[in-house]
Amino acid sequence: MRQRVVLSVLLAGLCWGTQALAQQTPENDRVLAQSLFEQGKKLMQAGDYNAACPKLEASQRLDPAGGTLLNVALCHEKQGKTATAWADFKAALGVARRDGRPDRIEAAEQHIAALEPLLPRLTVSVAGRVEGLVVSLDGTALSQAAWDTPVPIDPGTHELAARAPGRQPWTEKLEIKASEQKSVAVPLLEPSAAPAPEPPAPTAPVVAQPAAPAQPPASAPPERDRGPARGLGPNATLGWIVGGVGVAALGVGSYFGIQTFSKRDQSDAECPTDTTCTNRGVQLNEDAWTSAWVADVAIGLGLIGVGVGTYLVLTSSGSATKPEQAGARPSELVIAAGTTPHGGDVRLRWLW
Repeated sequence: MRQRVVLSVLLAGLCWGTQALAQQTPENDRVLAQSLFEQGKKLMQAGDYNAACPKLEASQRLDPAGGTLLNVALCHEKQGKTATAWADFKAALGVARRDGRPDRIEAAEQHIAALEPLLPRLTVSVAGRVEGLVVSLDGTALSQAAWDTPVPIDPGTHELAARAPGRQPWTEKLEIKASEQKSVAVPLLEPSAAPAPEPPAPTAPVVAQPAAPAQPPASAPPERDRGPARGLGPNATLGWIVGGVGVAALGVGSYFGIQTFSKRDQSDAECPTDTTCTNRGVQLNEDAWTSAWVADVAIGLGLIGVGVGTYLVLTSSGSATKPEQAGARPSELVIAAGTTPHGGDVRLRWLW
């Protein structure tokens, strides 16, 4: 009975992962995007831009559209994020030209012209470029192409940071206003101080002790009867097997998780904005979703397998091994794998 419970749990986990993926349909995305867009517009009309902008951004991610992108840019402009709004209007201008919308082209060009004189620009210069150096602005890494170049940023308070292996990190807070041009130099990072060696522990002096008188050898006590030998039952063996399968599934899930991040980074490089993307970037994005799904399912099954295997081993480790009766059928483990219309399944059966 316990073996059947184990297999039912594993099979249910596999089917759950397949059904969860099937529920994420483009139609659901479009419905949610429209709802978020309407909520964002109402919040903008009420003047609550801090609540409106995230809803409009989420709507644009789910269902990219030129009109939504223009509203995102307008919301950021009302927030006072001039550099973010300027970049949004630039992207909206490209979409409007692609779609042949002269009204949107005119609106985007007017806002771009009005925002450009207000843009604060920050120039980050790096004094010492040590190996592995990472310079970040507000937690986002700045590429080396942006060093020593005036970069538009939103007015307000920002944090510039630098770190490198074996070096002491460096941070600096800065304030920048509208239309201000500011330069900040990142100094050469100092090497990390090596920990001082601990002094040796004092040793106590050795004092000679008088020799103890010789004692006659004591007779060894009779060895206790330890009873019948104890071993692992069939449930423990199955536990080790299920646990091993779980560890292997965790390894597979980790591999596909790494593939997900790799393909996502490659897709971001091919897709600079939500609306401009190459065919290769679209394919890489789809591959990243597939890898993420496989990683989720494999890690879920791996955790279940390790937990169930540990339970079986712990609950049967103290059971006595019974001698096989004459003519009894030898124990046997049967493993079967197959496919179904919704994914796949793995079956384990222990016979004894």
